[in-house]
Amino acid sequence: MLNIIKRHLVQLTIIIIIISCSSTKTNVSQYEEIDKNIYSGNYQAAISQIESSKEKVYKEKDEVLYYLNLGILYHYADEYEKSNELLTKAEFAIEDLFTKSASKIATSILLNDNALDYSGEDYEDIYLNIFKALNYIKLNETDASFVEINRINLKLNKLDDKYKDLGDKMNAGLMKKMGEKTKDEEKPEIKPEKNKFHNDALGKLISMLLYRSDNDWDDARMDLDKINEAWRSQGQIYNFTMPQLDPYLEKTDGSKINIISFIGKSPIKKAATYYITTFDGYVNITSTKPVQFSETMPWPCKEGKHFKFSLPYIVKRGTIVGRISVLVDGVEKKELSMIENMENVAHTTFKVKAPLIYVKSVARTILKGLAAEQAKDKMDKEIANPYLAFASKIATNVAVDMTENADLRISRFFPARAMIGEIEVASGLHNISVKYFDINDQLLYTDDIGEILISSSGLNLVESFYLK
Repeated sequence: MLNIIKRHLVQLTIIIIIISCSSTKTNVSQYEEIDKNIYSGNYQAAISQIESSKEKVYKEKDEVLYYLNLGILYHYADEYEKSNELLTKAEFAIEDLFTKSASKIATSILLNDNALDYSGEDYEDIYLNIFKALNYIKLNETDASFVEINRINLKLNKLDDKYKDLGDKMNAGLMKKMGEKTKDEEKPEIKPEKNKFHNDALGKLISMLLYRSDNDWDDARMDLDKINEAWRSQGQIYNFTMPQLDPYLEKTDGSKINIISFIGKSPIKKAATYYITTFDGYVNITSTKPVQFSETMPWPCKEGKHFKFSLPYIVKRGTIVGRISVLVDGVEKKELSMIENMENVAHTTFKVKAPLIYVKSVARTILKGLAAEQAKDKMDKEIANPYLAFASKIATNVAVDMTENADLRISRFFPARAMIGEIEVASGLHNISVKYFDINDQLLYTDDIGEILISSSGLNLVESFYLK
C-alpha cells in the first residue's frame, strides 16, 4: 500500500513540476521599467533593456514577441534597416507558426496556448507591414513600400478563409479526442466570427501619398475612394470623424509636409475566468467579466461536474493626449486628426478567432477535468488512508488548474492611434515641432523635429511619437 501511495504522490509531484516549468502563465512584469524609457522617448535605452533580457524573458516560443517589440522600437529610434530586419523575421515566423499549428491541431488541442509558440495577433501582422512601409519611405525605397501596403491587402482578404480552415481542422481534431461514438447532438462546433475588417485607412493613406508623389493621380484618387469606403462600411472601427482628405489631391504650386503622429499605448490582454457545470448531454458555461455571460453547449457528459478555465480578452489602454498641434518655423499651422484607431482594429480582428480559443479552451478543460476526476476515483480505491487520498486529489486539482492560465502574450509597443495632417509651405528648410496637449489643454510634451528640407517633389513625410 505504501508503494501505491508513494507512486501516486511522485506522479503528482512530477506533474506539478513539469507544469510549473512549462511556463503556462504569461509574465508581463518585465515591461514596467521598459515602459518608463518609452514614455520619455528614450527608445535606445528600451532597446538595450530588451536585448539584454532576451535569454531571461523571451523563451524560444516567444520569438515573435521579441522581434515585434524590438522591430517597432528600432523604428521609433530611426534605425529603419534594423527595424525592417526584425519585423521581417516576425512576419515570416508568424506565417510559419500559424501553418505549423494548423497542421498539428489535433495533437495540440489539450495544450494550453501559453505552452505553444506565440504566432502573433492579426492586428500585429497587419501593422508590422505599415511600419515596414514607413521604414522603406525613410530609406527612399518607395517600390518596397508599395509591396508592404499590398501585403496588408492580401492578409485582410485572407482573414476569413484563414480561420474558417483552422476551425474545420480544430473540429476534426476535437472529434478525434471525443471519439466516433459521440452523438451528433452532443458535438460542439468550433466556428470563427465573420471578419469585419477588410479595408485599412492608414495603409490606403500611405499608398495615396506615395502615388501622389509619383504624380499618379488616378491611383491616388482610388485610394481616397477606398478610405471613404472604410468609413462607410466599417463603422465599428472608424467610429470617429473622418479627416478632410480631399485637399490632399488638389494640385498647388507649394510644397506639402505630411505629418503622421503615433500616440498612446497598445492594447493588452487580461484574463476572464469561466465556470463549467456539466449536465446530461450538455454543459453550462458562465462568466462575469468582461461582461455577464452564460450559455449552454452540447457535450457528451453526465451531470454533476464543475470545472473552470481562463480566457484572454483585449483591453484598450488609449492615450492621455487630447490634441496635437504642429508648428512650422515657430508658428502653429495645423492640428492633427485621427486616421486610425489601432486599438479598434486589434479588438475587431481578435474577435474573429475568439470563438476558436473559447471552444478549444472549453474542450481542453472538460477533457482534462474528466480525466482528473477518473484519476481521483482511482486514488479513492487504491489509497486506504483518507488523508493521503484527500491530499492526492487536492494536488490533482492544483495540477489541472495550473495549466489553465489564459495566454496574455501580446506585443507592447505598437501605438494606440495614428494622427495625420498636411501643411503647405514654400520649398526650402523649415523648422518643425509637434506639441502634445492633454484633455485640459495642458502641454504634455514637445517633439522638436528640427530643420527639414522640404521639396516640391517627392514625399515630405514627418513622423512624431508620444506613446502615452
